[in-house]
Amino acid sequence: STEVADSSTQASPDMQERLVQSLCLDDVLAAVNSGMDGWTRLHVATAWHRLAKHAHHGKRSPGVADAVEQLMALTIAHRLNAFRSRDLEIMLWAWGKLRHRQA
Repeated sequence: STEVADSSTQASPDMQERLVQSLCLDDVLAAVNSGMDGWTRLHVATAWHRLAKHAHHGKRSPGVADAVEQLMALTIAHRLNAFRSRDLEIMLWAWGKLRHRQA
């Protein structure tokens, strides 16, 4: 199970930098698949952004679909009302770009 970092936890600079510096879809998928224990809301919003940026026009490869499922579970665990408005804006943009529909 994925542990949720509380709001007082600082985002790991290494993971945040890894997400920000991801140059392709494989980089983002590797970060998501490396484990998300302790990810903060900043990590989650950044991962959504990078995933949407690098996934082409909502094309859903099995790797993208798995990453969306993992990120959605962590997003729900963090509770949407706990995210900053800017992070929510980023996630809404990402969901639109990825053509995400919650089942």
